[in-house]
Amino acid sequence: MRPDRWLQALGTVALGLLGTLGPDIAWGQSAHEVRMTNQLIFDPSGITIVAGDTVRWVNVSTALPHTATADQRNVRLAGFNSGSRPSTWLQPGESFEFTFTTPGEFPYHCVPHQAFGMVGTVIVNASTTEFAEFFITSAEEGRVILQWMMEGRNDRLGFNVLRSTGWAQEFRQINDAMIPLQSNPSQATAYTFIDADIVPGTSYYYVLEDVNRQGMASFRGPAVITTR
Repeated sequence: MRPDRWLQALGTVALGLLGTLGPDIAWGQSAHEVRMTNQLIFDPSGITIVAGDTVRWVNVSTALPHTATADQRNVRLAGFNSGSRPSTWLQPGESFEFTFTTPGEFPYHCVPHQAFGMVGTVIVNASTTEFAEFFITSAEEGRVILQWMMEGRNDRLGFNVLRSTGWAQEFRQINDAMIPLQSNPSQATAYTFIDADIVPGTSYYYVLEDVNRQGMASFRGPAVITTR
């Protein structure tokens, strides 16, 4: 994989991880706002949304920096972290947003004010709407099944599947040839790819490369799974 493509993938991939931890995946359904205040609270501190919704944190304080930082390390790596270092804390008037794509409970805190009780929780319920797009994996004995649904796009050329064994490892293409479109490019279509070249008990990170006719690529993932 070309270095410039890897750098582009890494920036996009990290923000997509929460959408790969479960089968209920959607994007951009509704937006919710949480205010970060002078009183050292998240307002509201608890919020319930559905998979695919976006939460936007806005620092409405007059002089205090704040963060919205997930308690769990893997969730922070997935992008639910507005900034852990002082140089990246949100200043008054600044905002951060994150789209939750899998159900679950996600506790979080403000780095400089956690000791003062500035904590919150996002509860994500499964969406009842039809998902426009997704990229998921499932493990069977001796193989991994990757599935994705993509909305129609006339300039789409095809897909590549990239695989790695960790964040610090290079993602390498594992399909022999580009996976072509299966139907009318203007229609949403489901795809399946089977990876049988695996080692049981290994955690694999998969990234889907979506290539357009101009040779540009966008990325979804990684979908992380441990093989049997």
